[in-house]
Amino acid sequence: MSADERFLDRVASPRFCGRLFAHLPDVVFCLKDRERRYQAANPAFAGRLGMDDPRKLLGHTAEKFFPPHLAETSRDLDSPREEDLMLAGVARIVAHIQAHLDIDLRLVALVTRAGLSPTQLDRRMRRVFPLTPAQFIRKSRIEHSVRLLTTTALPVAEIALTCGYGDQTAFTRQFRTMVGMPPAAYRDHTKRHG
Repeated sequence: MSADERFLDRVASPRFCGRLFAHLPDVVFCLKDRERRYQAANPAFAGRLGMDDPRKLLGHTAEKFFPPHLAETSRDLDSPREEDLMLAGVARIVAHIQAHLDIDLRLVALVTRAGLSPTQLDRRMRRVFPLTPAQFIRKSRIEHSVRLLTTTALPVAEIALTCGYGDQTAFTRQFRTMVGMPPAAYRDHTKRHG
């Protein structure tokens, strides 16, 4: 592999990573040391925890900010646990959902694809996200529509179809519920306010 060693030395620095992710409101970032203490975090991560300043996280572990069942997920990613292997089927379903947002995604087809019962898939999705499969599909569709609204000039009706909605009315209703404004207003708002 060829790489600029000076650049890679900076990437290994929490300070560089913190600056890199500091201004991305839709990306949550944190970095921990081997003792699982936060060494860097961006404002989006702190905001998810209800904090106004990411520096308040530094030196603390996840146990201070998260319930035990979530804090325990903070660990070395190089050593998968048995339960992680059990949840691997969720990753396949998530990839399938995100690759097929434009089609009717039925729970029956998803559980067949995963080789799970509806209850098993529901439990596993809730444990990972925590959302039901239907909620995850809606969230994924709305997130994809947000990307299309902000990066393309596609008409709202076409975005609705691309994101798996049968018509613009159903899409607009769901978008307004989840985002707080209709898709066209959201597009205008992001153009004006960057």
